[in-house]
Amino acid sequence: MGTPVTSSTFLSQYNDDFTDSDHYHRILFNNGRALQARELTQMQTIIQAELARLAGFVFTEGGMFSTSPGSLLAGRNAVSFVKVDSLPTGYAKLVGSEISNAAGVKAIIKAVVPASNGDNNTLLVVYTAGNNQSSSNTNTTPRIFLAGETLNHDADGLDAGTFNVQSTDTSVNPATGKGSFIEVPQFNTFVAGHLILVEKQSLVISKYDPNPTDTIGFVLKQEVISATDDIALYDNSGSTPNLTSPGADRYKITLTLKKGSEADSDETFYQVYDIVRGIARNIRNQDNLLGELGAIMNNRTNDISGNFIVQKTPFGKFNLEIQDDSDDNYLLYKVNGGIAFVAGNRIERSEQTTLRIKKPRDLTQDRETVATEFAAARYGNYFIATTIKGLVNEIDTLGQVNMYAAINRGGGTVGTCRIRHIDEFDGTFRIHVFDLSFNSGKSIGDVLSIGDAADNYANIDKVNDVIDLHDRAENSLLFPLPGVRVDTVQSISCNIGKLYTATSNASGNATFSTGNSNIFADMEQAIIETDSSGNLESSPSTTGTINSSVEVTGQPTSSALTMLGYEAATLTRKTKTLRTARVQSGLSLSNRKITLDRADVYKITSIVDDTTSEDITYRFVGDNGQRPDYYTVGSAKLRHGQASPSGTVTVTYDFFEHSAGDYFVGSASYPDVDYEDIPTVSLPNGKFYRLSDVVDMRPVKDQTGSNFSGTGAIIENLPRNGAILTCTDVKYWEGRVDTIVITAEGQIKNFQGLTERPPVTARNIPKRDMLLHQIKLNPYVISKDDLRHVRFNNKGYKMTDIQGIERRVKNLETTTTLTLAEIDNLKTSIPDPNDATLPDRVKLGLTGDAFRNNLQSMVYDPDYRAKIRRDAGTLQPIKFQRQVPLHYDSDQSEHTVIKGSSIWPKYDEEVYITQDIASSYTQVNQFELSRSIGSGFMEPNLDTWQIRQEVDEAYQVQSEESFIPIGSKQMSSQGDNTG
Repeated sequence: MGTPVTSSTFLSQYNDDFTDSDHYHRILFNNGRALQARELTQMQTIIQAELARLAGFVFTEGGMFSTSPGSLLAGRNAVSFVKVDSLPTGYAKLVGSEISNAAGVKAIIKAVVPASNGDNNTLLVVYTAGNNQSSSNTNTTPRIFLAGETLNHDADGLDAGTFNVQSTDTSVNPATGKGSFIEVPQFNTFVAGHLILVEKQSLVISKYDPNPTDTIGFVLKQEVISATDDIALYDNSGSTPNLTSPGADRYKITLTLKKGSEADSDETFYQVYDIVRGIARNIRNQDNLLGELGAIMNNRTNDISGNFIVQKTPFGKFNLEIQDDSDDNYLLYKVNGGIAFVAGNRIERSEQTTLRIKKPRDLTQDRETVATEFAAARYGNYFIATTIKGLVNEIDTLGQVNMYAAINRGGGTVGTCRIRHIDEFDGTFRIHVFDLSFNSGKSIGDVLSIGDAADNYANIDKVNDVIDLHDRAENSLLFPLPGVRVDTVQSISCNIGKLYTATSNASGNATFSTGNSNIFADMEQAIIETDSSGNLESSPSTTGTINSSVEVTGQPTSSALTMLGYEAATLTRKTKTLRTARVQSGLSLSNRKITLDRADVYKITSIVDDTTSEDITYRFVGDNGQRPDYYTVGSAKLRHGQASPSGTVTVTYDFFEHSAGDYFVGSASYPDVDYEDIPTVSLPNGKFYRLSDVVDMRPVKDQTGSNFSGTGAIIENLPRNGAILTCTDVKYWEGRVDTIVITAEGQIKNFQGLTERPPVTARNIPKRDMLLHQIKLNPYVISKDDLRHVRFNNKGYKMTDIQGIERRVKNLETTTTLTLAEIDNLKTSIPDPNDATLPDRVKLGLTGDAFRNNLQSMVYDPDYRAKIRRDAGTLQPIKFQRQVPLHYDSDQSEHTVIKGSSIWPKYDEEVYITQDIASSYTQVNQFELSRSIGSGFMEPNLDTWQIRQEVDEAYQVQSEESFIPIGSKQMSSQGDNTG
């Protein structure tokens, strides 16, 4: 056992009194001077001190160089544990050997941990073969060692033997499973003022946990080794050590792999890995091993280039992949590797980094409370009528009334509808209808009156000579709140519409009562119907104080009256109770559809053919029964191209059962499902809502799906169209902005922003860090797709890239100059100088040819007659010339005559044709043909068209069922609603 080194060991034991402040750099030996032992020691110290100064300038202490750092096996090359009953003597020799069982399962032993603290003997192994099956064999699944099996080993130095796997195999005490283990290869480093070698080492992080959280590093150990500690330090000049001649002591430095949780406080610990839930991040790597020299190089690199990512690397460009975690409250940010320069540091990460991020779902931090919010109750879809009798009583029953092709219920029926409210506006009545159904060949334009009796009808007014439904885009009883991702709403109050009855006295006065403590409101909007005649009176006259009762005057005497009035009320929130596994058997298809007997279906679990017992759910598209303005029973429709079952079917499904009350909103209305599983609804106008974000006041049809009067039917009282719902203490989930950066030390970090509306990015991001990604998380974050991802542009440019940009800019300048010249030429007008009435002269435009080469020349055309002077950059006609000497001999030239320098045939002159009238000319000289080279553009620059695809005859305009992939159990909220 060596002697631990302290700060005084060398001075006290070896008289080494070297100090830097003495400035001694050599020990000079001379004749006649006795040699001191301390001088030999100091000589080493002087040399080592200078090496340490140099190494400290070049390397950071604990930096790993000369090799690649180690890798964590758990999570990538999984290490497994096998508990065995016993271990042979000398079990350390098992490491690296192969063990196998009779079934052909094989593994390599990475570590052996003997029994301790109640745990059994444990082998950490890596499986290499599974029951003789390769990965391409899909018939048999490869397996691992099983409890109670016998294992064989082939360890060198140990007799061939066997193990027995622990027979107990429970969740508390499993026989096999996953563990975590690390191996670090040999590397060099600089510690304690010395450059040292660290041998390959391994460490068991956790025997039975594949996802540990800890730090891994090396513990520094310094000691003095004497001959009593190591016999090899005795004189070795002979064949055996001379034990009478001990050698000098040795100063020994070692680094031992250790977990940070087990390192003592007085130990020097160099961290190498930071492990979080089995994911290891390397702290010491090739890119941070330089010391002061690295800082100088980094500063120069940063001054020249700044932060950037190298674009072409085998590791990637730090791309981000976002995945769902096994825990719904977390996301996984997976950042790929890459090479980057940050603050001058070259960062190289070859492996993917995984960050486990909590979603903004904290009840305290991630919610905002708004004291008061307002929602508008707009539900439109109304006829305008001036002539109206009765119809008020239809609001309470939502019964069907007929639509007619003529006024006063004449002309035959067009179809049916239901009346959900009536209000008076500017002398006319608005009759709000829904659930419209038209007879064959009829449409909304054919409707001139609605009703079902002589004293219960209305004639529809034309607007701009057209009969139509007004504000039909607002045909919904879903009233959205101003914000999204509503968690809870404390209460909602509004003026709610109801029907009240009374009988007038002999004076024509009648008293109506709310029947509770609520006070009447908006009496100017009240409508009173005389039941016997159906006559309506709006804005009735009142007398006395209006509170929970009101007295109206001027009514027919001794008559039964019905008033559509409003009372100021605090509404009651309803809840949906999830009823699971309801079974309906013996159901038959009608028009390729199965109709259930419950509304608001949550999920269809199965549809089984009663004849074949086959699960044929994949053949159907489910309809949950939700419509924009009411609930009806659920159904399932056969997909196009799928065969119908041979007989009846049995359907198993989950549905929501509604409680009594006035509205649904927020998570409190859906106590049996998680917030992210609250249903959504898509409206025909393209709007999409999560039902937690809207005040839902839709009525429910009965279990036949035909009316609002049978078992299961629920009818809501509605406020006036356009009325305001006052919502108090509304709690909204808030979003968050996350920013992923890479630090100058090469760490990938995530900085969470503030959860506010709108969310704010983190303010504590160091300026030296390089921004990689920004993730804008929607409130609560339903899934990995419920966010927006923005990548920061960190592209770096090499000199070759800049040269390419320079070439492109130069070409752009040339093109721009020519384009501007073309525009100027186009604007230039060249009139005929002889006749201003003639059109302007033709302009041939510009050429983009610099006449430095024949790139734009048609040199292979037989009509080409041009010449390019490359030195001058000009275009000229082609010419050929040579000198031909001529001599005119008049004696030998009898039929010719010389005139000046020209030779002519002898001739007589006379007029052949006289033409004194000018005509047009024709250009016949082929060398004078006009030619130009230019460019053009198309206007418009594109054309669009649509291809309509024929679908099956059962396809409905408001359904997307034909586009739902086969095999899914997706629910549609559209169905076949035509209202």
